[in-house]
Amino acid sequence: MVDRRGFQSHPETLRAASLGVQSQRARQFAQEHGLPFTLLADSTKETAKTYGVLRSVLGLMEIARRETFIIDPQGRIAKHYSSVDPKGHSQMVLADLKALQAKS
Repeated sequence: MVDRRGFQSHPETLRAASLGVQSQRARQFAQEHGLPFTLLADSTKETAKTYGVLRSVLGLMEIARRETFIIDPQGRIAKHYSSVDPKGHSQMVLADLKALQAKS
């Protein structure tokens, strides 16, 4: 389940963009779940490797863990959510984004 509702009314005043990264079938996944944000394809899994979210399953295949990163305007990781529960996650991210922007 994808918690997309919290990003649908994403206020422009936050000066932020929501992007997702999917290692397989990005276009199909986005259409199936009606995502209100851009979903980027990571077919080579380089992005997953760079962010350290790729894990090996029984040494047979690699799967990217569901994690969230808030990237600041300078390209640095401002917040990392290593454990993501889709239920309510978007509200948590938006609240943290507001708090981070209030500090700057």
